[in-house]
Amino acid sequence: MWFVVNALIIKIVGYGGTVFYKNYFSDRSFMFYRNAGYSITRMYTYIFVCDMAVFLLIVALISPFIPHHAHVKG
Repeated sequence: MWFVVNALIIKIVGYGGTVFYKNYFSDRSFMFYRNAGYSITRMYTYIFVCDMAVFLLIVALISPFIPHHAHVKG
């Protein structure tokens, strides 16, 4: 369970950094998408949703192989 929580925190921090980077340099980039009529916010939202779906699928596939038992000394 901690594996999933830590991975999710790292993913959220990484995505937050990406959004900050995009906002900081937004006046110098994404001209193609703006000229084509795409919303940058909508594009990032769709990318985040797809990325999170792939992440959750991978976690669901890996989770059964991670040992979830505790070694307790008696």
